[in-house]
Amino acid sequence: GYTHDRLQVLRCAERGHIIAAEQAPLAIRLPAALAAIGCAGCLVGLGASVGHFRRGLLAGLLLLTMVHFTWLARIARTDMILALALTAGCCCQLMVSRSAGWTRLVWAVGLAFFSAMGVMTKGPLAMVLLGAVAFALGWVRRAGGSLGTLGLLAWLGLPVAAGAFVCLPWFLLADARTDGRFIHEFFWLHTWGRGMGGTRLREHPWWLYLVQGPVESMPWSLLLIPALAWVWKKRKEADSHSSRDAMDGLAWLTAMLAVLSASRFKRMDYLLPVFPALAWVVACWWEARQRSLNPGRRLMEQRGLVAGLGLVVAGWWVHLDWILPRNDEWRDLRAMGQNLSAQIPENNNPLFFQLEQHELAYWLNRPTRTVIDWPELAGEVDSDGRAFVVTHRQRLSEGWFVDPGFEWTMVMERDPDHRLLLAARADLVVVQLRRRR
Repeated sequence: GYTHDRLQVLRCAERGHIIAAEQAPLAIRLPAALAAIGCAGCLVGLGASVGHFRRGLLAGLLLLTMVHFTWLARIARTDMILALALTAGCCCQLMVSRSAGWTRLVWAVGLAFFSAMGVMTKGPLAMVLLGAVAFALGWVRRAGGSLGTLGLLAWLGLPVAAGAFVCLPWFLLADARTDGRFIHEFFWLHTWGRGMGGTRLREHPWWLYLVQGPVESMPWSLLLIPALAWVWKKRKEADSHSSRDAMDGLAWLTAMLAVLSASRFKRMDYLLPVFPALAWVVACWWEARQRSLNPGRRLMEQRGLVAGLGLVVAGWWVHLDWILPRNDEWRDLRAMGQNLSAQIPENNNPLFFQLEQHELAYWLNRPTRTVIDWPELAGEVDSDGRAFVVTHRQRLSEGWFVDPGFEWTMVMERDPDHRLLLAARADLVVVQLRRRR
């Protein structure tokens, strides 16, 4: 039975590879691109649901033209699918917090569905992020005393838990089919380990997103400062719909940013669910600001916004059609992967040392392992007598100080003449490592 199942999986994988090869890059990029459009559509729908369609449309346009969001919509990462689930879930939470009766129940069912979608995409991280937003919204929207606040929290949090609970049987089945490896790899290493640290994964400072986030959400992060100042000024005005909606968006933004900043392992792709909240807050401020301006000034600022959007689109056209094609030679790791596979014996699978290079691993077309610590690398060499190591050139210099017994023999260099400009790819080397006793 197991052999038959494995053959079926291999056949499906082969068919998928053939289809992807024939339809690439469309087949690879389409899901992420549609998810990005879906995120913008959620903001448009949110604006329409609260009676401000133009605000939602503006928020969607701002989101689609943020630098890192646009880029990830093009390069096809599953983080964009997660961003869609979380954006839709947060929009449902905002509507739950302002609805009643059967309408609230419908939004709560939608929240449970998108919670399940997020958990199936990236695991319990989706539940944690939606749970954090639920608490933040409960605090911002607190009313009716303690019982009213607890009731609102129940409406915001229980659907999230229900959606996650529905996914539990699938995870248990996957763990049983993999003899316990699914829980170890997916939960302990890539969920708990990324959040709490203590594993082979790299750890980053808590403030990284606060510094890099505004850069990745350019150019519209520049408008977040005046938007935040406006929200603070209008925070006690109960009759200001725009400021109340902006406070909801700020709760969404702050809750997710706090959870992600507390995580030990960070990468800018994880900020995708935060960008829709930023776009919503800026759109609320922009809408309120336009109402306060005289017609002449309003027209001038609106033209400036349209010009800004146009410049962003033009910049992406130049980057994608002119700059990227010139860099294809520097970016392509196919030749290196295929040459390396031909040079390394079949019984010696290479180790990636302090390096994540998925493209090279794909073209290598054989099992690989990632090693982070020097003692672990030394242990691998001692157990096998030698090891083929893929790493950055800089690690070779560090190795002499870590362990003088390391002997490096160069097998392949990505850029022996130091011509390439992309440092992350240019300084890749492959060495045969031995260790003197």
